[in-house]
Amino acid sequence: MRNRFAHGYETMNKDIIWETAIEDIPNLHLFCEEVVEKHLNQQKIIENNSDKDQVNVNPSYSPRLKP
Repeated sequence: MRNRFAHGYETMNKDIIWETAIEDIPNLHLFCEEVVEKHLNQQKIIENNSDKDQVNVNPSYSPRLKP
């Protein structure tokens, strides 16, 4: 649509512009929100898994060896 708008504005159909504004753009907005939410959830999973992989080392801990 952008190309037609930029290069052939005299042939633009107002009904198509209205349909795009009312139907397509809100659907695109919902799609983008879902993609961002999915990405953020994946990031949280990756961060949580990397936290589990890290070992907390207590410098004052000294294991006792059995005689």
